[in-house]
Amino acid sequence: MYCGGRTYFAPEHLALVQMWRSMWVELMTAAPMTREQVVTIVELRFPGDSFEQMVRLAQAAARRLQQVLDDAIENGRMVW
Repeated sequence: MYCGGRTYFAPEHLALVQMWRSMWVELMTAAPMTREQVVTIVELRFPGDSFEQMVRLAQAAARRLQQVLDDAIENGRMVW
């Protein structure tokens, strides 16, 4: 029976999650009533296209991490 596993996160993933959580907490705390209020809070955490940039960085990190794991498996190492 399989009952284990591991989740790998690159620093880029963790930074994105931390920023998203921070924004979410601020949205829940401020309880904005209008779209403009929501946009203001989102823009404070993710100005301009910073969200898209962080997502691209996290995706690139995921590809690099996947390659490391694929290489380890190919060389007979257990990754979980």
